[in-house]
Amino acid sequence: MNLEDKYLLLNFDTDDLAEQMTREEDEKYPPISDDKHINIVLKEEGLSIKSLEGSFATIHNVDNKLFIKFDENSRIYTPTLLKFIEAPLYIKFVTSFDSPKKVKLLNVSSQIGGYIDTNYGIKFKILLTEQKADDIYTSTKPKNDKKKFRKQADIYIRRKFRYSLNDESYDADINTFIIMMKDFFREGLGQIKYCNNMGGNFSILYRKDQAFNFVKYDKEFYGIVEINSIFFVYKVIDEDVYMIGDGMNMNGAKEAISKHVAAFL
Repeated sequence: MNLEDKYLLLNFDTDDLAEQMTREEDEKYPPISDDKHINIVLKEEGLSIKSLEGSFATIHNVDNKLFIKFDENSRIYTPTLLKFIEAPLYIKFVTSFDSPKKVKLLNVSSQIGGYIDTNYGIKFKILLTEQKADDIYTSTKPKNDKKKFRKQADIYIRRKFRYSLNDESYDADINTFIIMMKDFFREGLGQIKYCNNMGGNFSILYRKDQAFNFVKYDKEFYGIVEINSIFFVYKVIDEDVYMIGDGMNMNGAKEAISKHVAAFL
């Protein structure tokens, strides 16, 4: 795998949908452009698009999670890949940084995304260097703010149903759903060899219990599960469930996948 071909994504701020709606009704806070918002957020971090372009950083895999430390401000962040890739390739990418690597940042630009809330960040490519890099150590001590430790699928489902991120009463139900989604996705991958319906841009390859669907869109595989009349689209990457989008029916789920794919063209 060529590590330098992949865009990495780093989010600095998430604008909650409820906060957006409240702010729109408050004349004290006039709207600003997305790019200006990103510039403000970067400035607060002691960074800018211009200063990051061509600068150096260290990337290190610690406990199967990527960390990046910019030379520009010496702070540590957690980047992800901009585009979802299949689990074996993702694992290969992450484990390539089991030893810390010094990299040069290229093609740095702002990145705005999100299906419910708005995520503000940057995307960039890396150029591997011959410079020696030191280990990046990060604390695993839990903090009081549970919001920072909820995984993407957990947060996505909660926000879709308007559940508080700090309300633990839904933990068991959501965790059960996520485990079922993960197990079904693996089961679907195992059923592909028995399926002859692989043609077309969108194919339902495997179904289970009416609520679960394993589908192929273009060259990628996705899981679709109906929870409370909402069809959630997801993938399983590196043992974690990642939500792609959602719809009110199968056609809406297909449209969510289409929008997700189009975002990376």
